[in-house]
Amino acid sequence: MQKPGFLAIFLCLCWATPWAQPDCSGRGGIDGVVLDLEGRPVAGAKVSILSEECAVTGIEPTATSDDQGHFLLRGAPTGLDGVYAQKPEAGYPDTTAAIYLDDSAPPPKVTVRSGETVTGVVVRLGNKAGLISGEVVDEGTSQPVVTARIRISIPDNDRIMLSMGTDGTGHFHLLLPSRLVNFEVRAPGYKAWQFMGAQGPPGIIHLQPEEKRELIVRLQKQRSD
Repeated sequence: MQKPGFLAIFLCLCWATPWAQPDCSGRGGIDGVVLDLEGRPVAGAKVSILSEECAVTGIEPTATSDDQGHFLLRGAPTGLDGVYAQKPEAGYPDTTAAIYLDDSAPPPKVTVRSGETVTGVVVRLGNKAGLISGEVVDEGTSQPVVTARIRISIPDNDRIMLSMGTDGTGHFHLLLPSRLVNFEVRAPGYKAWQFMGAQGPPGIIHLQPEEKRELIVRLQKQRSD
């Protein structure tokens, strides 16, 4: 007759125990090296983190790799963090943007504890991106359309996308992942523009790593009925 009582006490203890929550008030460090796909150190790469458990407020903690590829990032939030590296001027895009994630070099994930530094972290840069440059102009006047926005996305998942505007003269420079992407340009009062290549469906562009291409995007004004 004592077993039911024991069971009741056990259940009460289980319901009274809260799920463990990460302490997001703490900070730690991440020490490691940035390498390319050939295992060579990459100098001047920006290293950043994405926390999978805690919201990061204030200034984003970052570090820059030295001539040996070494970095020390301070102020990383405690808990599970993904570690990312980029060097856009050398063709390595910001992989914290999902559209640039590269299966050849998945970002490492580390567990950071308050007041401690995780060591021996290796961050690999994946394939280099292509570069597309150009300007957006009005088809009738050839004047720059400074309100235009360039949007790239994954063909089979439009939610994985990146959008950017032009500069004050209608010019743009954008790294493209070395795979098929949708490429379109929109501006208020104009018809949407899609890339039209010699091959492939409308809107699709594919640049090889380090390939460069220049475009002049001519937007047509919408008719006002």
